[in-house]
Amino acid sequence: MDVIYTNRVHVVNMISVHTMCERLPMATDNETMGDRLKLARVNAGYDSARKAAIAFGWPTSTYGAHENGQNNFSPEEAEKYASAFDVDDAWLLTGRGRQAEEQTVKVIGRIGAGGSIDTSTEQIGVDDPLYEIRVSGLLIDDPIAYEVMGESMVPRYDDGDIVIVSARGVEIDNIVSREAAVRTRDDARYLKIVEEGSKPGLYDLISHNARPIRDAEVVWASRVAHVIRADLVRKRVKPLRHGR
Repeated sequence: MDVIYTNRVHVVNMISVHTMCERLPMATDNETMGDRLKLARVNAGYDSARKAAIAFGWPTSTYGAHENGQNNFSPEEAEKYASAFDVDDAWLLTGRGRQAEEQTVKVIGRIGAGGSIDTSTEQIGVDDPLYEIRVSGLLIDDPIAYEVMGESMVPRYDDGDIVIVSARGVEIDNIVSREAAVRTRDDARYLKIVEEGSKPGLYDLISHNARPIRDAEVVWASRVAHVIRADLVRKRVKPLRHGR
């Protein structure tokens, strides 16, 4: 078993703590879809199928049947599992391609899943991120990441989760009814579900368990493409060169 060393970064005082974690080798081409799914789940840090299903809100019986090989899963389900476990969906389905090449993504700030994050006063960004994380199997171009703050999007997103989006953003109308990182005209940043507002050009920002923000002027938005759960973030942190 290979042993890899990572660094855990405390995001309040940015103290770097040296830790050790283990990664299992990736599956061979001869294994089944269920075998590859199980291996991806173990590598992602979940020691049982039930814990993984509960963590991501999947029916435990359905996921269990996929992992134990009782039922095969669809390409759409493979994409969902691949995003959750940070692997390549094609590898889950076919055994080919395996895990995509690992790359570094900058966590360039925090995003409000509760109160807003005032971007006008931030001292961090692409050139000076909070920290960097190592990820693989990304499905987007120009990835950037934000650390979730607040609990208004529980159970989908917890405080401390990392969401990865494309820095390019998208046309806002293309992500209506989707979960997205958004920046509003008043320099606030949120993680919300975007819905059409009372008139063209205005949007309602919806939470799972908090009051909606009505008729916001959204100047940038990007759909959430990947999530790294808070308890797994420390395994993926890449130390910054300037030692923060």
